[in-house]
Amino acid sequence: MPGRTPAEAARAFLEPLQQALGCVAHAKITTSPGGLSRPGGPHWWSINAGRGVALSTGHQLHAQMWYSLVEEEGHRGPWRASTRGYAYSVQDHEGRELLAAHWHPESPGRHVEPHLHLPAKVLSEEGVFLAQEPLYTGRFTFEALIRFGVTNLQARPMCEDWNDRLTLAEAPHTLYRSWHQTPAEAERKT
Repeated sequence: MPGRTPAEAARAFLEPLQQALGCVAHAKITTSPGGLSRPGGPHWWSINAGRGVALSTGHQLHAQMWYSLVEEEGHRGPWRASTRGYAYSVQDHEGRELLAAHWHPESPGRHVEPHLHLPAKVLSEEGVFLAQEPLYTGRFTFEALIRFGVTNLQARPMCEDWNDRLTLAEAPHTLYRSWHQTPAEAERKT
């Protein structure tokens, strides 16, 4: 998200995420040292300094995102926060992961595009699906994770207009992102 200074860009990036989180929990987006104003990076944010938060259903929500504060010309500048990766997860009451959304392009390994991890066995109307490999997706926003918690897990929202708030929180990201399907697709288009 753009700003006149690195600090403005960090606020424009982090405030909508905090608003989205506030739709389902009393929790705080916390950042790495320098993540609120120091140019460059990598910086990170997480929920409650990495401890995550319990939803009203008892499910645990964890999220971390890596970003840099970079100079940029045009409508995304003069400063903006640029996402460098993310790791989101939802766990059940016993700590078993129900869903994980990852994008870690700088990690070793073959799964560098945005993807989802599902439990080893998923029941559906068609039968049992064995999720042995990640499911490749486009970019999975933090707001989509919050929406999943409310719509799929029946987490109680903290406000009646939660869906509108999530849409508004997601709008700056959608407007200023440089890619949404895969980074490789974005490079082919430039």
